[in-house]
Amino acid sequence: MKDDRKTKQRLIDELMELRSQNAALEKPESAEKYRGLVENIKDVIYELDSQGVVLYISPAVRDMLGFDSTEIIGKNFTELAYKDDLSRLEEWFSGLRKGQEFPSEYRVSDKSGQLRWAQTRVRPIMENNQFRGARGILIDITEQKRVEEALRESEELFRSYLEYAPDAVYMSDAKGNFLYGNRKCEAIIGYKREELIGKNFLELNILPEKSLNKAAQLLQANIEGKSTGPDEIELISKEGRLIPVEISTSVVQRAGEGIVLAFVRDITDRKRSDEKLRASEERFRTAAENLTDVVYDWDIKEKIDWHGDIDGVMGYPPGGFPRTIKAWAATIHPEDKDRVMAALEDHVKGVAPFVIEYRVVRKDGESRWWSARGTALRDDRGEPYKMIGSITDITERKQSEDALRKSEEEFRLLAESMPQIVWVTRKDGWNIYFNQQWVDYTGLTLEESYGHGWNIPFHPDDQQRALSAWENATKNNDIYSLECRLRRADGVYHWWLVRGVPLLDETGEIIKWFGTCTDIDDIKNAEKRLQDTLDSLRRAVGTTIQVMVSAVEARDPYTSGHQLRSTDLARAIATEMGLPQEKIEGLRMAGSIHDIGKLSIPAELLSKPTKLTNIEFSLIKEHARMGYEMLKDVESPWPLAQIVYQHHERMDGSGYPRNLKGDEILLEARIMAVADVVEAMASHRPYRPSLGLDKALEEIEKNRGIFYDNAVADACLRLFRDKRYQLQ
Repeated sequence: MKDDRKTKQRLIDELMELRSQNAALEKPESAEKYRGLVENIKDVIYELDSQGVVLYISPAVRDMLGFDSTEIIGKNFTELAYKDDLSRLEEWFSGLRKGQEFPSEYRVSDKSGQLRWAQTRVRPIMENNQFRGARGILIDITEQKRVEEALRESEELFRSYLEYAPDAVYMSDAKGNFLYGNRKCEAIIGYKREELIGKNFLELNILPEKSLNKAAQLLQANIEGKSTGPDEIELISKEGRLIPVEISTSVVQRAGEGIVLAFVRDITDRKRSDEKLRASEERFRTAAENLTDVVYDWDIKEKIDWHGDIDGVMGYPPGGFPRTIKAWAATIHPEDKDRVMAALEDHVKGVAPFVIEYRVVRKDGESRWWSARGTALRDDRGEPYKMIGSITDITERKQSEDALRKSEEEFRLLAESMPQIVWVTRKDGWNIYFNQQWVDYTGLTLEESYGHGWNIPFHPDDQQRALSAWENATKNNDIYSLECRLRRADGVYHWWLVRGVPLLDETGEIIKWFGTCTDIDDIKNAEKRLQDTLDSLRRAVGTTIQVMVSAVEARDPYTSGHQLRSTDLARAIATEMGLPQEKIEGLRMAGSIHDIGKLSIPAELLSKPTKLTNIEFSLIKEHARMGYEMLKDVESPWPLAQIVYQHHERMDGSGYPRNLKGDEILLEARIMAVADVVEAMASHRPYRPSLGLDKALEEIEKNRGIFYDNAVADACLRLFRDKRYQLQ
């Protein structure tokens, strides 16, 4: 291919040289030679001026792009290029201006608007070190690109087959250091790949003593670059179970080093088979070992000489298979016989080559697939006098093809039988597959759905969310997941969970998306009903709390103001600590009634203008317990009763009424304790004047970590000293 392109380039140079020499072109024989050469080259020859304008292009451009030469001459060569390739073309042309000569590949639009891949090889025209233009050849490489893409997809498919192969596959270096293992490898020995990679098999204790010698022999053979197997040895799983396996290894070269590729099959079930099964396996194994290529020599009359173990292949004793054309014909499967004999007759007559796949029936009745080919030898008159050829057993290939065909059919049947919608799209979002569930749900036909990209019946309010989620998943090669509404055939919208997984190539680029849509309308409706119930409960609790607050306010005006100010400070501390809104809301509810237990305290004690006696203070301290008793049976999404019960507890256990310590105290109660102390000390009481905010903050700072939670105390001090918080 390279030599052919060099020849073409020399020819182009000669043609362009002739064309540039006007005197030469004036000669009829030169012009005729020039035209003849150009018109018989299927690739496109062209010439550009220094700005990239086409001065000349050969008639072959019609076959390649559908344009006449006259439609292109006078235009800039970039006008036919695909927009995404323009920057690369400009860089290429800039190199030409500097006298650089290198090929370029890019896409062009033919006359019908279809994109085709082209490769250009060009030589700059330089005069006195000045760029005057370029001459080159344009080669259609669209088919080559298609083949390369098919090869890449084939390699990706091979990698998938390797990962999900039914047998374990692993790679190691020649010294036995583990490099790679597939899923089946993990399943057999119980180790994750992460536990194996980089370690030597001897380090992992996966070989019992009786297998060490055999393993050493295999390792030595691999070090010498030899393939081994199949060999049977035993392995020790991670759980300590002995596993008989069959192992085959091959040594391949990578970067100058030998890499061992091994195939391991768990043969536990085979080892457990009875004698009859083992005998049967031996018979089939013997047959398989003997089913190698067989060469035949037929005299076009009756006799056939077989070179190879035709007796073993056909299940006959040595020398038992008849060497005649009739005997061979009798072994052909009845359903294939007419086809084979017709193909043989056509070849003998010189009509067609003899290449055919067909079934034969062995002596024991087993059918096998053969691939046969042959060539008739003819004499000087063209008459056939002998035919020679070969047969190859392709039974396993046929079985694999049949299994693959069935697997694909089973996958399609599975997709069609799933209750969810199954979809496949290209990387750009264009739909290429939907199952029948999509048709039944949306009322759209497959023809209406395929190839329309985002023309999907999303609810108008969900379309932008769906597009944004798609763009984000595509950008990050991440799973696409979205709850959205899709329109049914009857026009009603249902909630669906749409999920998609990207298939990536070896560079990490997305090839396709595979996904499902699951109807979650009942779940969403249940969530809404649950939320409505929760909202109703919140309102009921709020009403109950408000009634209690009103009762406390009527009983003790001092307590009423204290509760409101303490609650406001507690909420500010919780917000400063970054607590979730749900906890802050519960704290607000509990704070507004944290002294509700004082309803059980005699009013004269609450408003007594002198210092309380020990007995009176003991009665006052009972308000925390009494508040708990009042609230413990109130249904609420928050622990209101416990917050009220614990708001006088202290971190060191010196609080009341239960002497709780540290984490035994709810965080909300710890916050309430600090807010309660600050407000009480900073406010006037019947039995004393206000002690002032500074004294209150000094108390919190001095007993931080002793009476009061460190984080809560710090948040409170920041509010007043750094953020200028004020008690309302």
